Amino acid sequence: MASHTENWKLMATMYSTPSKNSDVLIVVDGRKLYFYKQLLCLVSPVFKSMLCSDFKEKKTQTINLEGKRFTDIVLLLAWIDPAVTFKIDEYRANTLLPLADEYDITNLRQTCEQVLCVCLAKGSLNVVIRYLQLAEQFNLKNLIEKALTRAAELNIKHEDAVDKTHTVIEDSTLITILEKRAKIREQLYGFRRHPTQLKPDEPPSECTEAVEESKYSAATDLTDVTIIVDEKRLYFFSDILRRASSRFADKLDEISELGEISLDVGSYNEISTILEFLDPTNEDKSFVNVKTKLPLFWLSLEYDITVLHEACENYLMTNISQLNEHDLTRCILLANRGQCSELMKTAMRETRKYQISAIAATESYKQLDTDTRIQLLKFFLQEIN
Repeated sequence: MASHTENWKLMATMYSTPSKNSDVLIVVDGRKLYFYKQLLCLVSPVFKSMLCSDFKEKKTQTINLEGKRFTDIVLLLAWIDPAVTFKIDEYRANTLLPLADEYDITNLRQTCEQVLCVCLAKGSLNVVIRYLQLAEQFNLKNLIEKALTRAAELNIKHEDAVDKTHTVIEDSTLITILEKRAKIREQLYGFRRHPTQLKPDEPPSECTEAVEESKYSAATDLTDVTIIVDEKRLYFFSDILRRASSRFADKLDEISELGEISLDVGSYNEISTILEFLDPTNEDKSFVNVKTKLPLFWLSLEYDITVLHEACENYLMTNISQLNEHDLTRCILLANRGQCSELMKTAMRETRKYQISAIAATESYKQLDTDTRIQLLKFFLQEIN
């Protein structure tokens, strides 16, 4: 078989001089190529626009391709030319794909993608990474899917995602790879616990119990602040609120003439539970269950209540096994926000009980930042201790 260089020389000779029917001149890299206007217009709407619309190329029947390599354009013309038997291999697919994309040559683009998909089957790590980048650059969905699957088979890691040209895959791509690898492991070693079935529009771990009358629903001789939440009133002690929460302190500094502050985060029951926790006369600081604890953990962060934050963290660490996949991913989300590294790691380890598809389907998983999601997937795959 002739080499690419020999093939190119033969093809270049075909187009270097005008033929009887050639009617368009292509100038590239200071050299001239003669071709056929009709063929160019048939395969490429971009060339058709140049040669048939009100552009200078229409008048001169000359196309200047600045910034292109002469050898690459020769290969492109040979592919277009029906008189040439032209086979696209891996080298040519890599060469012609950018041109097919730029000049909107659909058939050539599809052929290049098909060739590269075949080449991926036994591709090395560097090949897979390079083709992932190529597929993302030109939005080649089939090649992306094939490359992601191949990368998952190779057990690609973040620190491996650098080839000799020092290019790195996107974090979003790495996440997809890790998710695919987790599914492959599940197929090999068996499925984990089935996902929790939620009713339509049912949020996980929210306090959905009926509103109960709070012990703070009536004022006393010592209460000096009224808290309005869910259009209901709670009465409490300003000094406790100031000492326990910087956010409450800020609100108290702007208190109305009626001595009222309004809270738009948290339900009536949840705020009442927080007040009960902060009340020094209440000896029982326990919580009902983990379902009520996660919303309180969130509110401890919203209102910067350190003592509640620590109590929630300790409770969740001890009772983490009671959380379903929705609760676990929400716990990870909140722990990351509250910089609770040990709680976050504990919750990540607990996700191994579930299928990756169940974890990835939760709303909180979708809200995780990329670094946390990658860390979670590595825990899921047991790639880090």
